[in-house]
Amino acid sequence: MPGSYQHLHLRLRIEQTRLLNWGQNVGLLEGILKGPSRGLEMNRNLILDILLEIQSTFKACTKITSSYDAIVHSIPIRSDSLDPSGTDSILRKTLALLKKTPQLSARLQWVMVKQDRFSKLIDELIGHNDAIEAFLDKAALDHLQLMHQRTYMKILQLTDKVDELKDLSQALQLRAHKKPSDFGPGISRASTLVADPADGHDTAVRLVEFKAQQTISTSGDQNLEILDISNVRLAPNETDRPGAVYQGKQGWVEWKSYDKEEDPNSSRNKVIEDRVKSLVRLLASEQKPKEFRAPQCLGYFNDSRRGRCRYGLIYENPIQGLPHRIPVTLRSLLGSALEPSLTKRIALAHAIAESLMYLHSVNWLHKGVRSSNILFHNSPLQKSTKQAPAELLPMLSGFDYARPDLPDTMTERSLRNLEHDLYRHPELIGLTSSRSQKSHDIYSLGIVLVEIAYWQPIETVMKIDLKQGGATRRVRDIRDQLLGGEGEYLTKIDSLMGEIFRHVIQKCLVGGLEIGIPPNGDETDPKVGVEMQRVFLEEIVGNLGGVRV
Repeated sequence: MPGSYQHLHLRLRIEQTRLLNWGQNVGLLEGILKGPSRGLEMNRNLILDILLEIQSTFKACTKITSSYDAIVHSIPIRSDSLDPSGTDSILRKTLALLKKTPQLSARLQWVMVKQDRFSKLIDELIGHNDAIEAFLDKAALDHLQLMHQRTYMKILQLTDKVDELKDLSQALQLRAHKKPSDFGPGISRASTLVADPADGHDTAVRLVEFKAQQTISTSGDQNLEILDISNVRLAPNETDRPGAVYQGKQGWVEWKSYDKEEDPNSSRNKVIEDRVKSLVRLLASEQKPKEFRAPQCLGYFNDSRRGRCRYGLIYENPIQGLPHRIPVTLRSLLGSALEPSLTKRIALAHAIAESLMYLHSVNWLHKGVRSSNILFHNSPLQKSTKQAPAELLPMLSGFDYARPDLPDTMTERSLRNLEHDLYRHPELIGLTSSRSQKSHDIYSLGIVLVEIAYWQPIETVMKIDLKQGGATRRVRDIRDQLLGGEGEYLTKIDSLMGEIFRHVIQKCLVGGLEIGIPPNGDETDPKVGVEMQRVFLEEIVGNLGGVRV
């Protein structure tokens, strides 16, 4: 009983929240419904009928939950407490429980009668909520979907136990059998974050299942077969991303270096390899939502040839049939290709921000957000072609320093590289740099957005020659230069991309309260994480997605 009851009860709470979101969206909660939309006005009586049905259904649900809440939260009767030595003994104890424990009969009643009734009531609520959402216009429905998404992301952020994640997944997958058309003609089913079974798992369900899978892998067995390097055929060119073929699949390799350990008792490299295994699971998962926009990982191998100490992560090229073709980086396109349209650049910025948001939602840090780690598999752009990308479909890659965002997780210092420091938060530059946090990833996103706005590498925008003396100091001052002075850089972004785009960049670069972190706040605190996730969703991803050109 507890399992089936819990996810039905959770679904009930979700439907309550959906109704409250709808009421807030149309202004009912604040009593400000002065000018209702034409759709609401025309269907006033029908909406009132549906709301009365919702009220009746909620009352019926409350009657059931008031009877069973105490039972579910009590200690369940364990089957192993019965004596397995003989049938008579089991029968006697079972009869005694039937006489002395009214909860057991209530459980039987739940299985035989109430479970089906409760499930049907939930179905009705889903159908009713779908119906009233269908009366909203496009703009209101888009805003409502954002509110629902915020709710699901909040639940996800606060849920970190596998059993709770499974209950949430089951609750999200419950769908109504009753169609909104039962209330009258002309009412279409409103799309929600929870997809119909025929459409497969939606983003919310995939995220929950994905987080459950990652929770198991980071806390459980780390056994993962390492690939034999002799079975990996590498392209002869030694680059950061050499082409590769593994088991007939074409792709590329990204490297993860580690230090050779002289101390046989040291466990550092064991921790690093376990993290590589967790990363491979993350990037190879079938539950990975498409919004992650991360390449599909085929596995990893250890390359110790010629004194090297590095792991190779093999990624599958989404386009097969072209030998050793590796994706193009955003950095290679900046300033060299014909500048994409404003619409395409905004869509690109939104896609990258959304990808990072979903990575953060399952409590992973990237630690390498920069234009050289944003790839395109569909853009054969060369400087000589002068061809603008027909459609920019980015992949976020470069996970060599990525790690779970947990307080007790070992962190690795990134190698000193002035080109990479261009994208790092000032707190991460230098020998006494801080521990990486989500806010540092968001800062790096802001730098990439500046590049997209200007369609130039950041050092070109800031007029920094990385080969000249004093370049290190100027790189460290990039944040102050972008935010300070006469505001020339942000003002130029206003004219290039619009005020909303500039505000998003400003939030990313300023950090702190701008992205939901209270003074002296701990970013690993779930409550702080919830607020950061809300700001990321609504004021960064939501604003970018809402820009209309």
